[in-house]
Amino acid sequence: MVLEKVIELLAEYKECDSSEIKADSTFDELELDSLDTVDLLMSFEDEFNVQLEMSEDIKTVADIVAVIEKQLAQPSKSADRLSGKECVYNDQNRSV
Repeated sequence: MVLEKVIELLAEYKECDSSEIKADSTFDELELDSLDTVDLLMSFEDEFNVQLEMSEDIKTVADIVAVIEKQLAQPSKSADRLSGKECVYNDQNRSV
């Protein structure tokens, strides 16, 4: 699901057919420069509600998908609060 959405966003950005973009496509092959990459990272952050950092390790579509999937797999603090793992009471911010 993440891969398909990333490819869709890339195709929209590049104004090309999504069939031209594969998981192993590099940003160089897609002719994305550093400004394109920053714009796309912001789009991915908005789409998936994650925080992404520029990294030399992110070179392919699969690399960015892996980073997004890793962040989506991590529980958020707000989810912990909603699940009852943390409870604050008595105005002393103590957890139970």
